Amino acid sequence: MKERRVGRHQIRAVAVTGQMHGPVLLDKKGKALGRCIIWQDRRATKETIQIDKKLSEKYLYRLSGYRLSPHMTGPKLLWLKKNNPRQYAKAYRIVLPKDYVRSRLTGDRHTDWTDANGTGLFDLRRRNWAHELIRDLDLDETKLPEIKPPMHVVGTVSELVSRKTGLDSGVRVIVGSGDDVVAIGAGETRPNEVAINLGTSCSTYNRLDKPILDPEMRLECFVDCEEGKWSLSGTTNAAAASVDWMIRTTERKDIARNRNSIDLLDKLLAHDAHPSGLVFLPYLRGERSPIWNPSATATLLGATFQHGRQDFVRATVEGVCFTVRSILEIDEQLTRRRIDTVRVAGLAAKSNVWMHTLANALGRRVWVPKEEATAIGIAMLAAVGTSLVSNLHEASKRFLRISRRFYPSPHKVSSFDRAYERFREASKPM
Repeated sequence: MKERRVGRHQIRAVAVTGQMHGPVLLDKKGKALGRCIIWQDRRATKETIQIDKKLSEKYLYRLSGYRLSPHMTGPKLLWLKKNNPRQYAKAYRIVLPKDYVRSRLTGDRHTDWTDANGTGLFDLRRRNWAHELIRDLDLDETKLPEIKPPMHVVGTVSELVSRKTGLDSGVRVIVGSGDDVVAIGAGETRPNEVAINLGTSCSTYNRLDKPILDPEMRLECFVDCEEGKWSLSGTTNAAAASVDWMIRTTERKDIARNRNSIDLLDKLLAHDAHPSGLVFLPYLRGERSPIWNPSATATLLGATFQHGRQDFVRATVEGVCFTVRSILEIDEQLTRRRIDTVRVAGLAAKSNVWMHTLANALGRRVWVPKEEATAIGIAMLAAVGTSLVSNLHEASKRFLRISRRFYPSPHKVSSFDRAYERFREASKPM
């Protein structure tokens, strides 16, 4: 994200976004009682199994739209209650990461319905806490924050914060949203378009006018930032993280300290290449959509002495792209509509090679917005919430531009289709 010189008096509103699912426990004064357990942490695996035995995963999925997994906030809270009961008992409010940051600006202790939904303790249709579920899990609902719409003005910048930050006191602050707001920042999607955040992990977002649940629970469905909207979504755990790992594992000397290896992709690989001929299953952190196996491990198939670093890196990029394709195909089955355009945000979108590969592997158009989508998405919410623009449609027209477009090459798509079939066969459960 480029830095721009903006006068303090030009700032009309503030909004915060951040990673989801990680509980932050606060005392009565708003002080954090310990470190946040981030979403990737799987220490609550046993608690997840206990919840499933007590209530059943299908019941929880129908209620919240989310799969039961140790990544969710609910199991993490059960782990805290069992393993750190003093901290849990002392907690006055339990918020999510972006809520803690925002609370330092305003002193409020609220959350929004997207982050609340991401706890797994939420009623998807009522857009409120699932009271009976919380009681059944023996969690204390009084510790949970009040839920507000993402565009709700929750307070203003205090005098103390003004002196510390340089923001004018009285600037309005909205509740904000979890980092799924990238789905808005990637651009207003039409019925045959989806947004993808292709970063460390990768999530897809198909915005809907009504919730759609998958009978096989391969995809998740959750509330959108906009009232009356939902998102059908799939997530693969290790996307750019897999490519970064492969590049660093196969050769380290050309990677400067603190430099992200994704920057090297366009130098390593030629964008006009055909599939590698290898199969890589990117399950370095287990896997969520569509196989939902936290114990799954990564696999590289077909390697011989003839293969080298470039082949392995290319196969890793392809493996991530094919996982995305498997999610989009389920998306199409459930919505009964063809997806022809994918709007891509995130770290991987910086690489032209990756975007060319994605277009060919998906057989769909790939559009990359000019601005950083998560930041633009939360700015759009702030603009609407403070009436700087009338709605998200107007905000999208004013704020968003497409910088690059990639189209599948007809003579390459067929070879990627064959490679995808090999990927599908390899990813089937034993």
